[in-house]
Amino acid sequence: MQNQVANHHYAAYLGRAEPGLLAGVVNADLAQTGIYRHSPWYARGLVALAGPLFFNSVEESAHNAVHACLRDDWPTATFWEKPGAFERRSSIMFDETATPRIIDASRKITGV
Repeated sequence: MQNQVANHHYAAYLGRAEPGLLAGVVNADLAQTGIYRHSPWYARGLVALAGPLFFNSVEESAHNAVHACLRDDWPTATFWEKPGAFERRSSIMFDETATPRIIDASRKITGV
């Protein structure tokens, strides 16, 4: 959850600090990537049974990010909540004084 807050703040920061740059955050949800193929048999079984109910295809999970790269008709600092629904988006807006504190904390944690 904290990383999502930091991602949103960073997109808002980039939208303000870098004129002409489009910054966005995409919720890719759970994608059927095959990441569980090396998991124990019971985890693979659970994914095989529940996966079709909860996982998106890789194409659906990547849809909004790909469209954002191919188009420039969306406002910067945008959040796409639902995979596969490019037009369903919202603007990211924060108190401008909070964002630098979040970015500084992220830099300290990551060492960047």
